[in-house]
Amino acid sequence: MGFIEGLLIGGLAALACLFALWRMAQDHSAYLVTLQRLQRTLTQEQFQMSLNRMLRVANSSFDAIFVLDAERRITMLNDVAQQVFGITRQITGQTFMSVVRHHHLDQLAAQVTLNQEPLEDQIEIDGRTYKVRMSWIDVQTLVVALQDVTELLRLTRARRDMVANISHELRTPISSIRLMVDTLTQNYGKNLEKDLTKLARIDRETESLQFLVEELHDLSMIETGRAIMRMIETPLNLVIRDALSRMSSQLESRPLTIENTIPDSLIVLADPDQTRRVLTNLISNSLKFTAPGGRITFAAEANESTATIRMSDTGIGIPPSERKRIFERFFQVDSARSGNSSGSGLGLAIAKHIIEAQGGTIRAEAGELQGTTIVFTLSVAGAQS
Repeated sequence: MGFIEGLLIGGLAALACLFALWRMAQDHSAYLVTLQRLQRTLTQEQFQMSLNRMLRVANSSFDAIFVLDAERRITMLNDVAQQVFGITRQITGQTFMSVVRHHHLDQLAAQVTLNQEPLEDQIEIDGRTYKVRMSWIDVQTLVVALQDVTELLRLTRARRDMVANISHELRTPISSIRLMVDTLTQNYGKNLEKDLTKLARIDRETESLQFLVEELHDLSMIETGRAIMRMIETPLNLVIRDALSRMSSQLESRPLTIENTIPDSLIVLADPDQTRRVLTNLISNSLKFTAPGGRITFAAEANESTATIRMSDTGIGIPPSERKRIFERFFQVDSARSGNSSGSGLGLAIAKHIIEAQGGTIRAEAGELQGTTIVFTLSVAGAQS
């Protein structure tokens, strides 16, 4: 083989090697592209899985939760947030302000974005109070959480009012007793008739204190479920007649007409003693706020499961704004309107809890012509639950 032929063969071999190397490079490049594409796909899947997991966690919360980016655009929100702000469409990517339409809330988010520091505040949305927490997870993620504290604040106010009312109710009889004891101590034996009068007043004030303490104890027992309800089949009229009998002396001193259209055949499933207590409380209120010669009416209607009992009077009535509040502890209708400020303000609160403990409901309505109608429900005996 000559020189020229050897050179030709060597060149062909070199070309073959170069071609093989080129093919290898092409295959490697294709492999890298495929690997990168696969890597991106896995990253997107993992990101979506993480996002879905985070959304499930957020939806299990009772708080309204928004996740915003650095430009305060919404990247995620949970179901509670949609309910609070009435969101029914896809809003991902929209600005926080355009969705919540609450300037103060958006200003808080802007402040946290600027300062990069967590923040807590309290705001009002549609008459409800929310505690707001905002914090940065990283430089691109701001989390906004809104906790509805309306009920918590109401309970706090109710607890504060209850303590104030108890103090007020106790202060008057205790001060009266202390004054009369001091007077007796200084002047005992000088005037027997006056001494006996003061002792009688001390006895009445002591009874009032005892009655208040017993009612507070009973209310606590019923509210916490520790009072046992003896649910038995009971003729409703039997309980009403028993309540009227126990109130006979008060009815004689303030005569009212009693009308009862409830059939004797109506049998309810109830605790007769506790239900009688409800009725005596209602009758007592009617006596306080109904002028002599007025009327108290009992009526009922029933279906297969529930008896709805209506007790109406022709008294001064209750303003619409106060009809729900009369079942609160210590709440009393304005004495300037009623001319009667007696009572602890616990009777209707106890009545409410007794009825609810038996599975019923109770509410106040305006009377047909005047006065007040109290409506409560009890289960019909033999009803299928």
